[in-house]
Amino acid sequence: AYDGEGKGSRYKDPSIYKDGAVIPRQQTAGLYGEDMFESYAESFIDQHLNTPLFIYYTQVVTHDPFSPTPLDPEFAGWDSKAGISDPKFYPSMAKYMDIKIGQIINKVKSAGLANNTIIFYVGDNGTSTQITSRFMGQDYQGGKTQSTEAGTHVPMFALWPGKIAAGSINRDMI
Repeated sequence: AYDGEGKGSRYKDPSIYKDGAVIPRQQTAGLYGEDMFESYAESFIDQHLNTPLFIYYTQVVTHDPFSPTPLDPEFAGWDSKAGISDPKFYPSMAKYMDIKIGQIINKVKSAGLANNTIIFYVGDNGTSTQITSRFMGQDYQGGKTQSTEAGTHVPMFALWPGKIAAGSINRDMI
């Protein structure tokens, strides 16, 4: 779990609780929180190959403060304690989120669990109001925490080979 609320970074040099204690800073220096969370999920899969398992993996990437990912040249010199947020890093953060999701899916496949595993991807309550996205030729300002369309329409994808047809769409409300 991330040690948030102004107590440390969730991104570079993350402040993370594990097994009831904060991981010592010297063990997280220079690392990226999302990498640590994804690695933990992969290890959990390895430890439970022969038993049913459940992973609730909440990604922290794409949340404010917007900062560089390991894909960005600015990452190496970024001061995670400065409290700087720059929306220019949002696209990189979204790309990094996709990479991490892909790594989890690939892990499930390589572990031979794909046919009896359902993976849900669900967004939370919209994108930050600092972000304007383009969709089908229109600009949409984020509306996180608001009861507007921008704050209530969020993505949900499900992957379950052999059970859910690829590319299918279900328009039911959930």
